[in-house]
Amino acid sequence: MKAATWDDLTSSVCVGDSIRYWAPKRGYRNATFNIVAINGNRLDLTTKEGKPVEVHRKDFGKVAVQFDDLLQGTISRQELTKTSGRTAYILSLIRELNERLKRPHPKLGDLLSANSRVFLKSEYGPVSNEWPAVSFSVEGYARKLAEIFDTKEDWVLFAGTDDHDLTPPEFRKKLLCVVRIRSGPPVDSGVLVDPGRLNYFQQGDPKKFAYSLQATAAWKLATLPAARDLLKEKYGVIGRGQARKSYLILSPTEIDRLKDLPVARIALSVLPLDEFHLAEVIDSLEDQFDRLLGLLTRRAQLGGTAVSRNAPIRIVKLTKQDLREMWAEQGGLCRLCNAAIPRSTRNFLLQVSADRTDSKVETYSRANTQLTHLGCNYGKNSADAEQFADWLRIVRVANSLNHDDD
Repeated sequence: MKAATWDDLTSSVCVGDSIRYWAPKRGYRNATFNIVAINGNRLDLTTKEGKPVEVHRKDFGKVAVQFDDLLQGTISRQELTKTSGRTAYILSLIRELNERLKRPHPKLGDLLSANSRVFLKSEYGPVSNEWPAVSFSVEGYARKLAEIFDTKEDWVLFAGTDDHDLTPPEFRKKLLCVVRIRSGPPVDSGVLVDPGRLNYFQQGDPKKFAYSLQATAAWKLATLPAARDLLKEKYGVIGRGQARKSYLILSPTEIDRLKDLPVARIALSVLPLDEFHLAEVIDSLEDQFDRLLGLLTRRAQLGGTAVSRNAPIRIVKLTKQDLREMWAEQGGLCRLCNAAIPRSTRNFLLQVSADRTDSKVETYSRANTQLTHLGCNYGKNSADAEQFADWLRIVRVANSLNHDDD
């Protein structure tokens, strides 16, 4: 039998899955553990008693290549345990993966229950590790969906727009994927979304797609069917007016038309937002530092992983004390615009951000990092300090002229 791979595993399981313990001689036990986060090269688990457990890609690979030997008795469980201290969890995961791979190709109807609702939303492309979220330009729409969405029953269905500039040809006017979202209020999209992708789609408007609901599981529609063929009435409306920024709820009859569509799981690295304090309103400087370190940690964890393009490698050599000292050295001022960074703010553009002074260097270190407003960092992107200064000068002149007119 072909050895189980990490990519197969992370494509098969999702956050919230309950896995039964299994061992070759004892079989299944009457106990389970849960998957709470998928972080690129690591799975975060919790036992029934609430004990946190980490399973790393390297350990999984070591056990997986010896799985057949264990079944055939050419290696003992005791010998295998020397390979990894997480053998009990890895064996159970391999068993679960093998059982799932035996099942017939799932259909959308297999994901739905009698109580499931489906929310249709227009998008430029499917969910991915570069954009693992359902995002909105209007915070109210994001909050409303979060309030009414049942995280155990409901799904958001992405339909590709007909925008010839931003929607790739293969996604235009197609049904793309279904997404399940995390409970809780929307968060700053910069926490979840790849900065380069966010900057590209915002096109200079930081309010566009600024509010995100984290995706915890997603399935692509294998054939990418034409949206108008199955949802002619709703698709015709979703691309116009307010509905373009919001969503529409499908009727039971419309959902029935979709149930036979084949689906395939999208492998997502799901960041534990609560662990890194990334889902909270930023009310103090210390909270801002916690959020910033959490965001940098996520980027480092995803570095080099396969997404729609490879996530850039990032190395973080900063501590919270480093951030405190950098704040003191800068006098609480943004190094890009020289204006004060508020210690507490509800405006995510004014939150503290870490900018690499030399964007070509992959490391966030004291020598290569300066504190800025998040909005200024977005504006600078990959530009150098001189280019940003030129842009800032023009913006300030324009702003001054506008005030003079008043």
